[in-house]
Amino acid sequence: MSRARLFLVFALVVLTLASAAITQAAGPITVPLAADNDSGETGTATFTDLGNGKTMVEVSITGAPEGVAQPMHIHDGQCGPTLGKVAFPLTSLEGGKSSTTIDADLASLQTGNFALNGHKSAAEVSVYVFCGNIPAAAATLPATGGDFTNGIVMIAILGALALVTGFVLLRKTPRAQ
Repeated sequence: MSRARLFLVFALVVLTLASAAITQAAGPITVPLAADNDSGETGTATFTDLGNGKTMVEVSITGAPEGVAQPMHIHDGQCGPTLGKVAFPLTSLEGGKSSTTIDADLASLQTGNFALNGHKSAAEVSVYVFCGNIPAAAATLPATGGDFTNGIVMIAILGALALVTGFVLLRKTPRAQ
């Protein structure tokens, strides 16, 4: 295989990996919410990274009481005895639905150290009616931490440059007769 063709194959591999990484980072996560204190309230919370350090949190609950605003929060810790202080307040659940944009990127919530919970009402905020643990991300961040976005963009740019260089080399390589 000529060097130009080998270079072209390498460039295509780099572009494929960059596009796979970008696709993987974009997907939302859904967290199941289980009933607490025999409330019968269950549902899901969907977390979507909006970019620029913001995440949309959409909650849908079945069994929620009609006409009652239910406060919700993202807490440090996990559901149960390790549930800690409020990290992010959310828009109260009304009619079983809520949508809030918070100032945190999705990756920072996927450490395995956060949970979302709902309260019976503003008057009975000490009574939890549902809770769900936000899972840790499947892929871990590098030891230095940080955001992969710039690295992914650089890989894509380098892959595109390698692809163009490969095509130029391919055109300049004399062909065997």
